[in-house]
Amino acid sequence: MAHSLESRVPFLDNDLVDFATKIPTRYLVNFGLLKSNPEKENLASKYIFRQAMEELLPEAIVNGNKQGFSAPERTWYRTKLVDYIRGTLLSKESRILEYINPQYIEKTLDDHINQDINHRLLIWSLLSFEWWCRNFLEE
Repeated sequence: MAHSLESRVPFLDNDLVDFATKIPTRYLVNFGLLKSNPEKENLASKYIFRQAMEELLPEAIVNGNKQGFSAPERTWYRTKLVDYIRGTLLSKESRILEYINPQYIEKTLDDHINQDINHRLLIWSLLSFEWWCRNFLEE
């Protein structure tokens, strides 16, 4: 899901998933539209949602194409969260420093902050690894 909003989480409730797996496919996909207009494949999906919302939302939203957007963490990692990230990854309490050279982390952060390279995903991975180390490795 490189270019989409992660919106599945509210739908991962066990009872909801059990219910959804019992919904016949004809309610989930508009096969008539798909057959007659294969180029409108995007509109044929999520049929039950589109039907449920057609009287509540404008037509342009119900039948609109998917739209991508950028997540804000790239900017946050250069502004609001810089001190938090440096403190988390480079403090004396940082567990990640047992496994990753601090100069590498500093260069990664500096390159990102100076907008030389977008290391958004790498920074997220470093933070995740640090949090994992703190939670699951014995001191």
